[in-house]
Amino acid sequence: MKTKHIVYALVDTDDTSVVRYVGRTQRPGARLQQHALNQSFGLIGVWCYFSIERGKDIAMCELEAVDGKLAAAEAEQAMIARYETTDLLNAQTWYRSQRAAGVPTGISSAYKHCMSRAAFWQAEGDGSRAHEMYSVAKTLSQTFPSLDIFWPARKSQLLANAVIVATWREGVLKFYDK
Repeated sequence: MKTKHIVYALVDTDDTSVVRYVGRTQRPGARLQQHALNQSFGLIGVWCYFSIERGKDIAMCELEAVDGKLAAAEAEQAMIARYETTDLLNAQTWYRSQRAAGVPTGISSAYKHCMSRAAFWQAEGDGSRAHEMYSVAKTLSQTFPSLDIFWPARKSQLLANAVIVATWREGVLKFYDK
């Protein structure tokens, strides 16, 4: 018997037309909680961290439900291709889309590092170091606007059948009936 997998998008509930991440899971609530509490500070973790710090809700929208791991991997890759813009923070696509926008790889790497360190220092309670790192990242994004993970450059269109599965706000995970 094949197991049901959900292919999902992470979005800000203030603007669900901007897809920030595409993933797959068997346990949507647990996966959203992992994103919200992510301490690795990759790009999606940084976006989640600062979105929550700014009082924003993060939502997981179901894009497709499929049976089996292989079908889920294929559906996930198809959705990543569909939503691939400089707004999508999936690791495998972000650098490629930044190169296509004319941003040198070293600059993209420096921006990601600065944002990761800013989130880390903020979480550690060192606001001055966090501000220093964020300032460097902000300067880079003023030169290369596509880098700015908080100001989406291009809006995507969520599929008509996408449903919000759960939101994360102030440490509370809320589920919605489909």
